Amino acid sequence: MTWAALQTRLNTAALAVFGEPVRIGGVTVQADFHEPNEGIDTGDGMVVCNVPRIVAQSSDLPAAPVGQVAIARGRMFTIADARHDGRGMAILELEAA
Repeated sequence: MTWAALQTRLNTAALAVFGEPVRIGGVTVQADFHEPNEGIDTGDGMVVCNVPRIVAQSSDLPAAPVGQVAIARGRMFTIADARHDGRGMAILELEAA
């Protein structure tokens, strides 16, 4: 088994256990939806904000996900940014739609 095949197998297993169905661009994928709080230093102090994200397998996503609609836990978002990790997964940063 190749390293890439092993990574895909592990990512699939992890999302099957810890993920949930998320709709992206009209397609339902298994993904991890979470909303961590992040501190942003503005120079005048820290601002804490909520940054909703989806982590999914890159192969499950549309070719150009930025700007598409994502629905997670019944809430609608717009995909603001997509970053691929080079190991088969992608992090999608979301904005409320």
